[in-house]
Amino acid sequence: MKTKPIYEGNYLNFFELPNGNLLIKATKEAREEFGKFGKELRNKPEDNALYDLMEDIACNSSWSLVRPEFIGALTSAPIICDDVEFGDDGNEQANGKIWWHEAYQIESTIEKIFKGGCEFQLAKEHE
Repeated sequence: MKTKPIYEGNYLNFFELPNGNLLIKATKEAREEFGKFGKELRNKPEDNALYDLMEDIACNSSWSLVRPEFIGALTSAPIICDDVEFGDDGNEQANGKIWWHEAYQIESTIEKIFKGGCEFQLAKEHE
């Protein structure tokens, strides 16, 4: 992919596709630290592994994984938002675009990220 990422992290780069979906790809640093296909992350639950890969992004930007119950989503799929605020009570407020990995039950999010990219479907535009 020759387009510039909309967000570059230490381990993940985010690309917005023409259809509005989000393509998440592992960086060279992620491959070096976690193995070519994220082998070190495979022993962890998918959501924990994704949190590990996104830690620098979540700590240094408004991008974050969002727990489904805080946005009323009836799924266990990984959900990412580009503008999340955290209240004093620890609750999340998703104010931006929201993407989710619709095929999470039939394919590994982490494996897809390391094998060329995982596409997250756009669920909600900015309000």
